[in-house]
Amino acid sequence: YHAGAGSIEVDVWMAQQQIWVAHDSVQLTRKFETLYGIPLLELAQKNQLRSFQLVIDLKSHWNQVWPVLHPWLESNQQLWYPKGPVKLVFSGAMPESKDWANLPTYVYFDGRPQKTYSDEAWQRIAMVSDSFTRYVRWNGKGIPTERERLALERVIQEVHQKNRPIRFWATPDDRTAWIYLTGLGVDFLNSDRVVEASQY
Repeated sequence: YHAGAGSIEVDVWMAQQQIWVAHDSVQLTRKFETLYGIPLLELAQKNQLRSFQLVIDLKSHWNQVWPVLHPWLESNQQLWYPKGPVKLVFSGAMPESKDWANLPTYVYFDGRPQKTYSDEAWQRIAMVSDSFTRYVRWNGKGIPTERERLALERVIQEVHQKNRPIRFWATPDDRTAWIYLTGLGVDFLNSDRVVEASQY
């Protein structure tokens, strides 16, 4: 957040009726409320909360996480776009798109380019994401092949025609890759090197 990232992703798991933040289910030691909930409220109280996208990557299924997370989200609606500055986007183990219309209007989702969505569902899609390795076998050294570049350009163009930003996960995480991806028109860089990527 303090590095100025426009989109922040957090992996969440459900265990013991608590929501935990971790890359895998073995390391469940940090609670979502402690790492994200309380700091967001404190920033809002200090009038220091800026606009950004909070992507909650569901590692446990939606049906497990939502009943526990929903009451907290509902009681803090002032944080969430369109009332507040934080756009709340769910990714990972999401519900079926046919069920999105039944959810609060501050809930958005991470679409997939290979899926077909209704016009109503598109209104709930904040961005579209896919695995980089679906299109490219590249470790960041040299450049992808012409065929790979065309495949990337095609999917980027398709998503942009829907007026949505696109990102890829499992990309090489270095400056060479960041330059290449932004040159193609990728809107969000997936990086664990947040400070370096934001300075880039």
